Amino acid sequence: MLKKHTIWKTKKPTIATTRKNACSSSSSSRKHDPLDSLEREIQSDSFAAAIRSCKDSNSVSIIHQKITRAGLGSSAYLNNLLVLMLAKHGSLCEARSIFDAIQHKNIFSWNIIISAYAHRGHPSTALHLFAKMDVPPTAMTFATALSACSSLGDLQRGREIHARIKASRGIRPSVILDTAIFSMYAKCGDLSTAKSVFDRIPAKNVVSWNALIAAYAQSGHSHHQALDLFEKMAEHGVRPCRATFVGVLGACNDVTSLEKIHARIVETGLQFDVRDVGVQNALLNMYAKCGSLEVARDIFRKMQRRDQVSMNVMIATFAQQGLGKESIQVFREMDLEGLPQDDTTFASVITACSCCGALEFGKRIHKRVVEPVLGRKCCLPNVVVETALVSMYGKCGTLEQAKAVFKAMTTKNSVSWNAMLAACAHQGQGDEAAAFLRAAACEGVELDSASFISVLIACSHSGMLEVAYDHFQLMLSDFDLVPAAENYRCMVDLLARSGRLGDADELMNSMPFSPDAIAWRTLLGGCRVQGSLENAASAAEQAFNLEPQNTAPYTLLSSLYSATGKKDELVELRSSMKERGLRKLVPGRSVIEVHGRVHEFVAGDSSHPQIDKILRELDILNVELKQAGFVPSTDGVVHDLKTEDKEEILALHSEKLAVAFGLISTKSGIPLLVLKNLRVCSDCHGAIKLISKLRSRVITVRDANRFHRFQSGTCSCGDYW
Repeated sequence: MLKKHTIWKTKKPTIATTRKNACSSSSSSRKHDPLDSLEREIQSDSFAAAIRSCKDSNSVSIIHQKITRAGLGSSAYLNNLLVLMLAKHGSLCEARSIFDAIQHKNIFSWNIIISAYAHRGHPSTALHLFAKMDVPPTAMTFATALSACSSLGDLQRGREIHARIKASRGIRPSVILDTAIFSMYAKCGDLSTAKSVFDRIPAKNVVSWNALIAAYAQSGHSHHQALDLFEKMAEHGVRPCRATFVGVLGACNDVTSLEKIHARIVETGLQFDVRDVGVQNALLNMYAKCGSLEVARDIFRKMQRRDQVSMNVMIATFAQQGLGKESIQVFREMDLEGLPQDDTTFASVITACSCCGALEFGKRIHKRVVEPVLGRKCCLPNVVVETALVSMYGKCGTLEQAKAVFKAMTTKNSVSWNAMLAACAHQGQGDEAAAFLRAAACEGVELDSASFISVLIACSHSGMLEVAYDHFQLMLSDFDLVPAAENYRCMVDLLARSGRLGDADELMNSMPFSPDAIAWRTLLGGCRVQGSLENAASAAEQAFNLEPQNTAPYTLLSSLYSATGKKDELVELRSSMKERGLRKLVPGRSVIEVHGRVHEFVAGDSSHPQIDKILRELDILNVELKQAGFVPSTDGVVHDLKTEDKEEILALHSEKLAVAFGLISTKSGIPLLVLKNLRVCSDCHGAIKLISKLRSRVITVRDANRFHRFQSGTCSCGDYW
C-alpha cells in the first residue's frame, strides 16, 4: 500500500518561495498577481490539512464541494488527497469519480486508485486500471499490482508483471518489491519460485520473513517448512512480531509444536496484549483445531478483550465438540457485549442448536438471519447458513421445516443435499430419502458415499430392505462409488434386523476390508432383535476381541440372555465383566430445551436445582405406570443386583429425568424433545411410550441411533431400534 508521504510529493512552491517570487515579479500582469498565487497556496494547504483530518466520507465530500467553489478543482495534489481519503472511508465510487475527472493524472493519482481497489476487495479492477496507465509505473505500482494477482490467485498475470519489472530499467530492487514478488508466487501456489526469490533478497526484514512463513503455513502441505523458517528467522537475528506468530501458529498441526510456539509468545509478552487480540485468537483457534479444548477454553476466559473472531472460534469449537449448551452461552455473551455477528457466527450457533436439541432457540436464530435489523443486513441467501438450518431442523425432529428451508434455497451444493438426506434418515423416511437422492442426481449434484449412507439408514429404520439393496448396488453400477465401511454396516444392520442373519454374516465376510468392532456390534444388535443366541455369541466375541474395554457388546448380549431366560450365561457374562474391571465408561446424558434454555441430565445425577420436584414427578409416574400394567425391563442392567435395585437404577436414567423435568416445566399438551447420547434402553423406551399416552403428550427422543416419536402409547420406530 502507498505510504502517506508519497502523496504530497507533487512539486508545489512553498509559501516562502511564493513570497520571494511576488517581490521579483513586478512586471507581471495583474491577472497573474503573485499575491493571488500566495493566497491560493495558503488555501491549498488549508484544504489539504482539512482533508487529512476527516473522520468519514461525508466530511470529505463537503470539503470537495468547497474546493470546487474556491476554484481549486483542477489541483492534482488536492484531488489525489480526496481520492485517498474517500477510499479510506469506503466510498470507492466517489473516489473513482474524482479520479476520472482529473485531467492530468500523475503517478501518485494512479498509485492511489490502484491501491484503493487492490486493498479493498476489488483486485480485478485494480489490474484493469494498472493496464490502462499512461505513465510509467513505479516500484510501488508494481507491488500493488502483484498484490492484486495474489488476491486473485492469478499466477500467469503475476509472472507477466514480474517479467515487466525485470525489463524496466528505472525499477531498482527493494525489499518491498521483492517481498511482493515472492508473496505473489507463494499465494498463487508456486512455493519453489517464491523461495528462490526470497533467498535472493540481500537484506530481509520482518515483513519478508512473515510473508513466506504465512505462505508455507497456508499451503496445507508445508507446515514443517514454515516452522523451520521461523527458527531460521531467529538465527538471522530478526525479532518476530505479532504477524510472525499469527502466521507460524497456522503451521502448528500438533500440540507439541503449538506449545513450543506458545512458549515463545509468552516470552515476548504478547499472549494477553490487550492492544491486539490477533495472537490470542490464533492461539485459541489452533488449540481448538488440535483438540486441546480445555487449553482453548482457558485462553478464552483469560482474554481481557475479545472480538468477533474470538467469539466465533469458541462458538464453532464447542459446537463441533457436541457442546451445544456451552456454544449457545458464548453466543449469548457475544450478544451482551454488542459484538458484530456474521454468517460464520450464525452457522456455528445453529449447529450448536442441532447438537443439544435447542429447537426454540434455533428458531429465534432463524428469524434473526431472515429479518434485517439496524446495523446488520439479512444473512440469507447464504448456502452455509441455510444448510445449517436444514441440518438443525432435521436433527431436532422437524422434517417439514427442514424441507421448507431446503426448497426455499436459491443455491444448493452437495453438502446441502446431504443435509436434507440426513434429515430424512433421522426420521426413518426411506421413500423420501430415495426421492431426494433421485432429485439430486437429476440436478447433476456430485453424490458421495455419505449421500447413500443416509438413504440406507432411512431404509433400515423403515425396514425397506429391497429399496436399500437397490441403492447399495447403484453406488457401484451408476455412480462409480466404492461403498465405505458405514455403507456396509447399514446393509448388515438391515439384513440382520429383517431376520436374514445368514445374509448379514455373508456380507460381513465378503467386505473388501476386515469388519471393525462397530460392524460386529451392528450384527449383534440385529441378533438381539431376532433373539438369535448362537449368532449373537459369535458376533459379541469378535467385538470383545477388537475392543476389550467397550461395554456395549456386554450390554447387548446381557439384554439378550435376560430376555431369553439364559440365567447361567448371564451370570457368567457378568462375572467376566467384573474380572476385567469393566464398567460403563460413557454415562448416559440427556438434554431438553425448556423456555429457550438447555438443561442437561446424567443418569443417577442429582445436581439439577429442581431435582426434588423431578424425583417427585418420577415417583408419581412410576405409580401410574405400574397401575397401567407396565413391568420394568431390567435386562439392560448388566450388574448383578436385586430386582428392586435394578428398577431404582432404571428410574434414574437420564432420559426419564429429562422427560419428568419437561412435564413439570411446560403446559399440558406441549410436545417435548429429548436428545440422548446413547441408545435408549428397552425399559425407558417402554416407559416413555406409555407416559405419552398417560399424559397425552407427544414426546420425541433422539438417541444415538434414530428418532423415537412417542404418541398415544406407540413409537414411530415400531419397537424396531
